Amino acid sequence: MVSRLRLLMTIPSLVPGFPLKYIVGPLQLRIPGIVSSRRPAYVLQAHLTPPTSMEPPSKRQKGGPGGHQKQQQQKRKHKTLTPEVEIRLAIQTAARERSIDNAFAAYDRAKELGIKLTLDSFACIMFLCSGGDDWEFMLSSANSLEADSSNPSNGNINGSGSGGATGFSSEVITPELMARGRNLLDDMAAAAIVPNEICFTALARMEALAGNPDAALAIAVSIGEKGLLPRLRCFTPALVAYAEKGNAAKAFEVDTAIAAVGLESGENEFGRLLQAAAGGGVEISAVEAVLYRMSRELQCLQPITIERARAFFTSDAAKQGSASPSSSSWILEECSVAEDGACPAAGEGIKLAAVDLTPSEYEEFKIGVAELAAKQERQPNDFKNFVLWLEQHGPFGAVIDAANVAFYGQNFDSGGFSFAQIGAVVDRLHETHAELRPLVLLHVNRTKAQAAQSSTAVALLDRLRAEHCFFATPAGSNDDWYWMYAAVAAGNSGLLVSNDEMRDHLFHMLSPKFFEKWKHRHQLRYTFNGSPDSLEFDYPPPFTTCVQKLEGTATPSWVLPCVDGTWTLAKLNQF
Repeated sequence: MVSRLRLLMTIPSLVPGFPLKYIVGPLQLRIPGIVSSRRPAYVLQAHLTPPTSMEPPSKRQKGGPGGHQKQQQQKRKHKTLTPEVEIRLAIQTAARERSIDNAFAAYDRAKELGIKLTLDSFACIMFLCSGGDDWEFMLSSANSLEADSSNPSNGNINGSGSGGATGFSSEVITPELMARGRNLLDDMAAAAIVPNEICFTALARMEALAGNPDAALAIAVSIGEKGLLPRLRCFTPALVAYAEKGNAAKAFEVDTAIAAVGLESGENEFGRLLQAAAGGGVEISAVEAVLYRMSRELQCLQPITIERARAFFTSDAAKQGSASPSSSSWILEECSVAEDGACPAAGEGIKLAAVDLTPSEYEEFKIGVAELAAKQERQPNDFKNFVLWLEQHGPFGAVIDAANVAFYGQNFDSGGFSFAQIGAVVDRLHETHAELRPLVLLHVNRTKAQAAQSSTAVALLDRLRAEHCFFATPAGSNDDWYWMYAAVAAGNSGLLVSNDEMRDHLFHMLSPKFFEKWKHRHQLRYTFNGSPDSLEFDYPPPFTTCVQKLEGTATPSWVLPCVDGTWTLAKLNQF
């Protein structure tokens, strides 16, 4: 911002008399350290006005330069807000500042004046009554205190998925305030306001905080029955409450309810199931099923999830679940995994496996990509025509993101768009992967540019077209969707040749549980060192970084990767 302002301030010297205001308009200069959680406390409006000599006399304001601006500020200062707006803003401010007292003060004032509040205002107050963003930490802390008071040596793993509170304390949400929060639903009904999913989720959190997980689960289940779309957060309060109490049977009941409405659990939910299982009450097979789901849907785990898994494996419940509980126990240790997937701590010759999508998951993933592409493309029929073309001329085993390849290493004076590098990739694939028929995807504009007129480019494109191994994505289309779909359609033996990190918003719309695992297994990276002949491929690792039950071990063994790069090995020790 400073450099931009410095640049603009030089313009008057370049163009004497130029009206700088019309270049930059109002500038907002934020003062470091004087900001609230949402917006700056003070913002200086720096209006860079043109020289007075450039303004017609009729346009000049009385009172000297800036007179018009001062008049506008005075008008805004004297503008009176209606009571309705004042109360609505007061509730919003209270929610931002996490002040339950201020929120209810504004609410009581509205009732006193007979002002009907909006659904958003009710939802804000209920959000505060349910602990805000820190409800999970508060619930975990309350149960930790309860456990410590009954057993000073208690070592159970508790704590929120977020790792700690950021504003509330457990003393803030009193039973009286939660009771008032519950009564808000009655007030909404009296005002003919229909609660939304946010209100019911807040109510479920209140019940969980009050020690009523059964009521929290009942509320979550009822959301769909009321015609509202349930979300995962609706069920989390009951799950967390049961997990904190070590009630595995009820926690797994919540897991079943989540699946029944078509929702998918995430890492926090899986971790809570492991935490609950440490209290006993479920078969070891049910816990292994959770670990297998984690293997398919997650990669590296957060430290809190590793802690909860370790707590389960060291619990009496895990020991009792083994074939010989009296003569066995689980041993936990940090281990290393070599580049080839070998895990020496698990035994000689033991390696991690490459975990890929199942055929049904590939089909679901492919359909998902096609549906998103149809929604995002300006001309959906263009993408549908590509799908038909792919079915007619496929199958293809190696999909080449040609623009990514052609631009690699071209940031020098004579660099540009290298068709020679595309040709080198095609030829190398023919040499090393004859079974994988290549498909080159390139935007149509690139086929008409000057670089495409060279003899090398013309010969390459003619050859690829003759072999039906080239597709030019239409004008106005995003070729990312095309090469992504083609690569997924190639199945578990397919490769995508690209160095694209795939981090933009398009890829964030894809199902994470499919996309990340697929990318890890099928993206073939490459390098050039100054010439097309220097091409080197960087293949995906021969194993998948995820929770795995190791094959070939003398006793059951699991490995769990953490985001910090460490691995945990849990193996059953029989004695």
